Amino acid sequence: DYIARRGCPESEADFGGHVFVGSENPASRAPYNAWMRDNVPAEQIVFRVSDGPSVTDAVRAGAGIGFAYVLDAARSPELKQVLPPRDAWSAPLWLVTHVDLHRTTKVQALLSVLKSAVKSGALTA
Repeated sequence: DYIARRGCPESEADFGGHVFVGSENPASRAPYNAWMRDNVPAEQIVFRVSDGPSVTDAVRAGAGIGFAYVLDAARSPELKQVLPPRDAWSAPLWLVTHVDLHRTTKVQALLSVLKSAVKSGALTA
């Protein structure tokens, strides 16, 4: 809906006429939020939310351009990628277990699902 109304920017140089959905937390350390603070003027961030799923919901509703988790966006065909993901937007994720729990059935089941997702390309390692 947003793109139908306002068009789709081809690059960052085209952001001037667009509005964005961003974090309400000005101190957020999430790399994509830091990038938005550095590259999008505050007056263009017209809708602010407190969590990732709310950003996706607001973008889906046409409130503006915003960051969505790649897996969430893949399940939402109505969303359009504006810019390809950049390394500067990613955040490392470490999954750790207590040594006594590592071999439990539920931990091994989760690891199996994650390894399968990486192998299929649904997740990147």
